[in-house]
Amino acid sequence: MKLLQEDLKDDDYEQVITSVNRLVTVATALGPVRTRTELLTYLSEFAEQDNDEAQTAIARQLGDFVEVRVLYVCCTVVRPIRSIR
Repeated sequence: MKLLQEDLKDDDYEQVITSVNRLVTVATALGPVRTRTELLTYLSEFAEQDNDEAQTAIARQLGDFVEVRVLYVCCTVVRPIRSIR
């Protein structure tokens, strides 16, 4: 989780997108509880930044969370998506 947070703060835009594209892998490794309590909380805060491409990539990855059944409750995904404008 700390590595992901560091990668998302990187000034290299491509590194940020690459990290976002690995969110399903990170969520799978964290498990459903830590994904809901840690990862989605962090992504909600991160998505408030003004970075349209990263926000779009996060929204795509959150859709994949449901597909791989990382989350027990689909509505948990809504919180970070609301942050994406």
